[in-house]
Formats: sequence, C-alpha cells, structure tokens
Amino acid sequence: MNTLKEALSYAKQGFSVIPIGKDKQPLVAWKKYQTEKASEEQIRKWFENSPGKNIGIVTGAISGIVVVDVEAGGDVKDLPPTVIAKTGGDGWHYYYKHPGFEVKNSTRIRELTDIRGDGGYVVAPPSMHKSGKNYEWSVSPDMADFAELPSWVIEKNKKAPKSKKNLQEALNKEVLEGFRNSTAAQVAGKLLHDLPIDQWELSGWPMMKEWNDKKCKPPLPENELRSVWESVKKYHVDDTQKEVTMDQCNILLSTIPKDTPKESMISVLEPLLMMLASNSSLEESELYIRNKVKTELVIKMTDIASIIKHFKKMRSDVLLKMDQEKKKSDRLDIDKPLTEEEIQIAEEILKSPTLLYDILKMYSGLLCQHK
Repeated sequence: MNTLKEALSYAKQGFSVIPIGKDKQPLVAWKKYQTEKASEEQIRKWFENSPGKNIGIVTGAISGIVVVDVEAGGDVKDLPPTVIAKTGGDGWHYYYKHPGFEVKNSTRIRELTDIRGDGGYVVAPPSMHKSGKNYEWSVSPDMADFAELPSWVIEKNKKAPKSKKNLQEALNKEVLEGFRNSTAAQVAGKLLHDLPIDQWELSGWPMMKEWNDKKCKPPLPENELRSVWESVKKYHVDDTQKEVTMDQCNILLSTIPKDTPKESMISVLEPLLMMLASNSSLEESELYIRNKVKTELVIKMTDIASIIKHFKKMRSDVLLKMDQEKKKSDRLDIDKPLTEEEIQIAEEILKSPTLLYDILKMYSGLLCQHK
C-alpha cells in the first residue's frame, strides 16, 4: 500500500496527518498537530521509504471532523449516512463535520461506541490492523460530504459518564504543607468538573471544606481555601459560558440563508460576529468563522478573509467600549458616597484603642500565609 500517497492526499483534503504504529500509538510527539498541520516535507520524511507505518488523522477542529467510533457488534442504525470507514477490527468509523465548538473525546457514550473529537485521532485507510486486515473506505471523502454531527451524539458527549476514581483518590489522599494550594486547585477542578453547576455551592464547597479539614496537615485557612475555589470556579464558569455562546452562535448561523449574496454577507453576519466578539477569544472566533461559517454558508476563502478582517475591527471596537464602560463604572464606585452605616463602622474602627495592634496583627498574619 502507498501510505505516502494517501497521507499527502489526506493533507490536501485539509486533514492533520500523523504517523501511527501497528499498536495504534503515534510515532511522533503529536500534540502540536492538534493545532497545526504537518507540511508536505514533514509528511514525506515520515512516510517515504518507511514501510510499516500507518496513517493517523487528528480529529477535532484542526481537521474539521468528529469521528464516531463503533466497535464490531456495535449499533449503527441511528447514525446518519456520511463518510464511513471500515476498521481492521471489523468496526466502523463514521466521519462527521466538526460543529464549530469543542467536542471532547468520550468513551462508551453507549455500548461499544466512542467519540474521537478535539484532542483525539483515528487510524485511517489503508492502514493495516494487527489482525492483518486493512482499514478501508466504505464511503470515501471523494464520494460524499461530511454530514452534520447528530444532536444525540452531542448530548451524549456532554453527559458522558465522568471518572470518579481520580476524584476519590484526590479526596482520600493526605496532603502536607507545601502541597496544599496546588492540590486544593486540583480537587476544586475535579469537583467543579464532575458536579452540575447548581450543585457547586450546595455540595461542592462543603466537600471542599471537609477535604481540607480532614486531609490537609495543617488545614488551609478557610479564606485561602475559598480564594482557590473561586479562582478555579471562574475558569469553569467561563468554560460553561463559552459552550453556551457557541450553541447560540450555531442557532444564529442556522437562520442565515445559504444563498445570501456575497455583497450582503458581512451585514447579514453582523449579529453573529457581534456575539463572537463579545464572548469568545480571537483564536476561537477565527476558528469558528474559518470552519463552521465557511462550511455552512459555502463561502470562498478570499471572502472569509474579508469577513475575518471586518470581525477583528469589530472586536477591537467592542473591547474598547467594554474597557471604557468598566473604567467609568470603577470611577462611579470610587466617587460613590459612604452610607451612614459605613461611616458609623469606620468611626468605630478609628476610635478603637487597639487599632495599631489590630493592623499589625492582620499584616503579620498575611505575611505568614504567603511564606
């Protein structure tokens, strides 16, 4: 089999290609190829005069695909027709269009069925399986377009069972001074990841405090523990908001007619671009425009470049306006007069005969915490 020819062909189709061994393991450090594609020269170095190497396609946004991996005997009846490969183990790879928002790898979304999304890869035809059989196309990319990722797969992916093993290990392990903050951040991350958002404060925070009291030697001060919790929570809130934003963008995009004239495209896309500008990073927004918007509305790359240029200007204006509003709000807070209650509290503090002692004690405590 001519793996070099096939690998170069996949690269020309827009896939991120990597070399894979017979054990299905990458033969290179492949993390970088989740965000950038190998050059033709690099692919030639990998596959030229190197028999025995298999071809891997990195899934996710980089290649514009999500693969539903069904092992032999798994159910495929409710998977819509799309590009399909038969695996060397007599299973199936159903290749779907990447939806434009993160789709994580998930195992067993149902019996014998996994998802290969962002941060994943699949072995591609005509690679050789350890059984001696080749991977082969049943419906190749030349024969059909990638269908939309089924909504039930997206929902299953969001609700895929999360591993409790690592969380239990983290909660049961004793932590000595010097490792408390870093371990607290890990425990908080696992709790926030595993619990639904409405249970974060109701269940998550009490579990966090219980872990601190029982397993940290000595326990972290509660205000310091809370600071760690809030920092990690902000990251997870931002991540949740990002997912909601992309869902809203997809809804907006679905309302735009595919036959919109080229000269009207930017104005029609304005609400969608404004939502991206207000809620997503520049990198995420560009990725969404280059993949999701381009594919859905069948826009040429030259026109996509114009849309991105317009978007960058819009985003710059939005960020400037948000910064100005924040500064204005900060000034209003500073200029806001104290209430009678606040004045009364301040006067009582100033009258305290131990004021200097209290300040020195507080300062000393802060120094101890940061040693």
